[in-house]
Amino acid sequence: MRVVTTSVLFLSLLGVTHAAASPCGDKVEALEKKLNANGAASDGAPSNQANARTVKSREVIENAKAADQRGDVKGCETTLDKAMRETGSAQH
Repeated sequence: MRVVTTSVLFLSLLGVTHAAASPCGDKVEALEKKLNANGAASDGAPSNQANARTVKSREVIENAKAADQRGDVKGCETTLDKAMRETGSAQH
């Protein structure tokens, strides 16, 4: 029991207290995985436009993750919607 308590304390000090992911955080993670998979699948030289869109999408995804970590559900969802438009993904 002492090891578990110590581990929880250590993780909370590291800022890893977000154990139960939010629904928005789950969607952000899924979109990020999709973006990574698409990038890995199109390993050829992407067009400059596609590359710029990917970079912008990753920036927006990082903003959504930050909003989720702050507990800003509305901000996360709004930013997620923007990220989905950037990537051309279907509605969530």
